[in-house]
Parts: sequence; C-alpha cells; structure tokens
Amino acid sequence: MTDVNVKADKKTAIGVIQILIGSILFFIFLIIALLNRVWASITGDTISTSAAIIFICIIISGFIIWKGFRNYKLASRYRRIFKAIGNDTSIKLSALEQKLGWDKNKIKKAIKQQISLGYWVNPYIDDVNEIFILRYNPVQLKTDSENKAINDILNKANNYIYDMSSRSRAITDEDLCNQVNILIDIANQVYDFVEKEHEKARLVRQFTNYFLPTTVELLTSYLEIQNQTVKTDSMIESMEKIKDMMKIIETAFKKQLDTVYSDKALDVSIEIDVMKGIIDNTV
Repeated sequence: MTDVNVKADKKTAIGVIQILIGSILFFIFLIIALLNRVWASITGDTISTSAAIIFICIIISGFIIWKGFRNYKLASRYRRIFKAIGNDTSIKLSALEQKLGWDKNKIKKAIKQQISLGYWVNPYIDDVNEIFILRYNPVQLKTDSENKAINDILNKANNYIYDMSSRSRAITDEDLCNQVNILIDIANQVYDFVEKEHEKARLVRQFTNYFLPTTVELLTSYLEIQNQTVKTDSMIESMEKIKDMMKIIETAFKKQLDTVYSDKALDVSIEIDVMKGIIDNTV
C-alpha cells in the first residue's frame, strides 16, 4: 500500500496548492471587484462588462478552493480508514464505524470515492455482509530453481488473476464486477495455500490451465459486447449468459478451494476429536 500512500500524499499536496492558489485569486478578484464597484459609484456608471467578468473569475477561484478542500478531505479520510484497517485484509463496516465514529453510509461513500480515484488496490465492499475487503495480493514467486514447476504454476495463475482484475475494473455492471472480485478472492486463497504447501500444486493443474483462462475468455467476450454502442437481442442474451455462468464458475472455484484445504480440514477435525477424547477421559 506504499504506492497508494504516496498517491494520498500527492493528493494532499495538490489540495493545499489548490486552496492557496484559489484563495489568492479569490481575494485578488474580490479586491478588483470592490474597486470596480467603487469606481462605478463615483462615476455613476452601471456595472461594467469587466466587473461581470471579474465576478465570474471569483466564482472560478471559489471552485478551485472547493476542489482543493475536496482533495485534501479525501486524502485525509483515506489515511484515517487506512490506519483503522491496519495490517488486516478485510474489516467489517461496523468495526470501522466504531473506530472512526462515522456512520456506515459516510464510510461507504468515502471508500467508494477513494476506489474511483485509485486509492485502494482492487478492493470491494460486500454489501450483504457489510465487509470492506482488500483482496488482490499477488502470490510472491519463489526464486529457488528446485521450485521451478511451482513457480510456473504460480506465475501463470498470477497472470490470469491479473487479467481477471483488469477486466473487472472495466465492467460497468456492478453485480458482475462484484462477482468477478469474489472469484479473484477465491483464486488468491487457492494459490496462497499452494505457495505454502507445494504438494498441493498437483491439485490445481486443471484449475490453472482450464478454469482460469476460460473465465478470462468469457470476461473478454463480455467486455467486447459491453463496449459496442449498439447491441442486438442476441448480444444482450450472451451477456446475461456470461453473468449467469460466473455464478456457476464460483461454485467450481469454491470446490477447488475445498480440495486444497481438505487435508488441513481433516487435520483440524482429528485434533478436535483427540482433544474431546482427552477432555472426556479427564472429567
């Protein structure tokens, strides 16, 4: 998030500069307008054309000041939210509400403004569960030559996930965009686990070589149709089919996540059963 913090710093600087320039211009034009008004009253002239122009300039300088305050405020709010989230990758809006003292609507509005300006790296707001999620964390590839096969899988997966992410940002349908973001989240969880447990790589070959590229192809087709100025009924129907398919693909993605986590879930279950047995025998 360092790059994003740099962006916030730049926005703050831009905001301060806009406020200063706007304020200087505002007072200069205000003084000129007052002098013009005094001169008009002395000479008995009506308000001249130059005075009207000056009035418009005052409005423009006021707009510059407003833009400056807006940039400064957005950057300031981003820093407060960033600090409240800390090192977490997700946080409930209710938790942000308690930490910031803002209501949820204000938090949502601020986050959505920040997202549109690129403050957050591929996030989304889960409106159903009211969670703000920061997801796209590409797997760090290992450089060990012995892990070349693992690196190849992770590298290929990262490329496909990046393609999904870039297409998600271009999709105008909010529901589909959120759906794709969920798929990206699941895929990242799968490959995060594979990076830690190399033996799981054999379980994700089909997922890597078929499901991910096919998903990217479908999203590419959707965008090609979306960007057409004129859409026929069959084109609209194809877009709807792709949207419905994303829900089916989510099921496949979740099954893949279950597959790579199956041994871990089994180990947890065994540990719980053993602990229960010990507790029963000691009571």
